[in-house]
Amino acid sequence: MHSDDHETVYERDWKRYHPDNRRPSIAGPIIITLVAIGVLVGLGFWFLNPIYHWLWVAVRYGWPMLVFCILGIVFTVKAATSYGSNMGRWLIVACSTIAFTLLCFAAPYVTAHGMYLASNVSESVDAGELDYQPRTPYDVAKAVSNRNLGATTGDAREEKTYLPADGTWTTTVERRGFAQGYESIQVMKLPQYGEARNQDVSFCSFNPKANRKLDGMMWWNSLNIAIANRTSPSTVWDSTDSVAVCADGRPVIYVPLKQLSSDILFPYWVAGGVAMYDGETGDLQILHDYQGDLPLYPQSLASAQRESLKASETYWDYLFGRSGWQDTSNDPKDPNGENRAEFSLETKTNVGEYITPLTVRGSSSSITAVGSIDSGMNRVGELAPYTVHRFPDGVSRQANSAVVATITGSILNGYKAQGLTVFEIVPGHDGKWVATIGKSQSILYKADISLDGTIVLKDRDGNIVASNSDNPDQQSQDDSSDTSQSETNADKTGADDTAGKTDDGEPSNKTDNGDSKTTSRQEDIQRLQQLLDEANKLARKIQQEQ
Repeated sequence: MHSDDHETVYERDWKRYHPDNRRPSIAGPIIITLVAIGVLVGLGFWFLNPIYHWLWVAVRYGWPMLVFCILGIVFTVKAATSYGSNMGRWLIVACSTIAFTLLCFAAPYVTAHGMYLASNVSESVDAGELDYQPRTPYDVAKAVSNRNLGATTGDAREEKTYLPADGTWTTTVERRGFAQGYESIQVMKLPQYGEARNQDVSFCSFNPKANRKLDGMMWWNSLNIAIANRTSPSTVWDSTDSVAVCADGRPVIYVPLKQLSSDILFPYWVAGGVAMYDGETGDLQILHDYQGDLPLYPQSLASAQRESLKASETYWDYLFGRSGWQDTSNDPKDPNGENRAEFSLETKTNVGEYITPLTVRGSSSSITAVGSIDSGMNRVGELAPYTVHRFPDGVSRQANSAVVATITGSILNGYKAQGLTVFEIVPGHDGKWVATIGKSQSILYKADISLDGTIVLKDRDGNIVASNSDNPDQQSQDDSSDTSQSETNADKTGADDTAGKTDDGEPSNKTDNGDSKTTSRQEDIQRLQQLLDEANKLARKIQQEQ
């Protein structure tokens, strides 16, 4: 009885709204939807293509979760709107919900672990032996760029890129106006000490007809759209990875690319080649392989590989933060600031690398390792090997903020540090780290930081200004002896042949005064230190009286 009444009600409602007793056709909505998609695709090829790349990436990443989500919704609707036994449908809904939830939690770990395995991560206990060429700090280059734009009328890009092979910083200058491209590339070859001069900054100009730029908004001046039209849907890029160079006066923009791996369920990022835009002719080329001096391995990809170190162990270690390393983000007063990870350096063997000081996961800010990756290789579908250089067990380097406090509060005795800034602390020569100290665009001192905590402050001539060591001169001699050992060995044979002879080849009666010179230098330094101590006492006394 109840069932018949129910059917009668449905039949009555159906006839009321569908007198001809026919179900509505779904062909019309389908045709309209396909036409709308076709119009969007047509427009997108010229205007929204980069967005389509990211949409495809989202589908590649999330299609398993999307499938379970759709199944859950469909069977939930069917179970809620139908009568009779729906146990099977509700079971499918429950399973879909559980699978969707598990995927949401597990997918980040599985993806990161896959990247970790593909990165061929190696570890070595040699962080105290790393040797890198010196460089000018990022903050100095940023200040110099904004104040030395010369006759250009454009706006300099916020990000600056260091080219370790040339020892230069570069950035682009955007032409002002609607739908305009780049005006020029700014090249800064800055001194290690002192203030930058006008002749340290140069420019190479773009042809006005080559008017594409990465953040261009229109299809005729967007470099993003041009690259998207030349690459596969799974290829993307980050504008902050781009590198601008002046190649024999010709402006060139390099955009490192990355793409998704071939894994079906949990793909991860791999290198995708390099897009090269000629600022003189306007030509765009896609290089599938690159090996050279320029840092054209995507920094964002190197950062993702570093993050994958957290997934080096089990899921529970990953979830509770017990595995891998992280950058110095836990040190809010780190002078490296926004440039605390993946900064470019060159080894003494002329190999460019991205370098990141690493700490163990947790609240510790002490540096326990250094991450490095080759910055000059970009091959489609591959990841550059990642290396973790660890300090010996039980040994770590104090946090960068602690080094700054020691330099400004102890070594420079507070009042002498007024107006001075510690720009950055990076790995340097002979396993030591180097802190750069100065004012705005001017570099005044550099501090050599040893693993045992010894800090030696030097001026541009290599003279020791101050130190927290009782014997800074001996520390300096140890440093110089390491760096000059190869030169000594190279000259040893010639020195033996000419020892005891004058320029004419006659025997010489001169004696070696090296020991006396060293002793005299030590005495001078001791006297200078005494004078500094007396000046400090006098300054403190004056401050107390005031």
